[in-house]
Amino acid sequence: MEWHGQVKSWADDRYPRSRAYELDWMMDNMMGPNALWLMESLTERLHLEPGMRVLDMGCGKALSSIFLAKEFDVQVWATDLWIGAGENWTGSSRRASRISCVRSTPRLTTSRSLLGSSTPW
Repeated sequence: MEWHGQVKSWADDRYPRSRAYELDWMMDNMMGPNALWLMESLTERLHLEPGMRVLDMGCGKALSSIFLAKEFDVQVWATDLWIGAGENWTGSSRRASRISCVRSTPRLTTSRSLLGSSTPW
């Protein structure tokens, strides 16, 4: 059995929601671990209701955003430091209508700047 079949047969039992997505599409758009499998595991413990708003920081190519929007009917704001909002919108995220791709920039903050200068330490 080729790797495709091995992954699919293992994933079909463990990740029933994810198996609805094309394995080639997932593999072509992954930037690390399988985002759909991670989201499916997370949402087993996370209560999401239709219409909720979700911020997907570090969305990569928006696989996790697409999964959340399609499977749970939530509104997703997706951002990633390495993949621009325009690239995400013209790519993967056009698959789901409830995704807004937004631009973000890194900002280094300290606990003092977050808490104010009057902290006792």
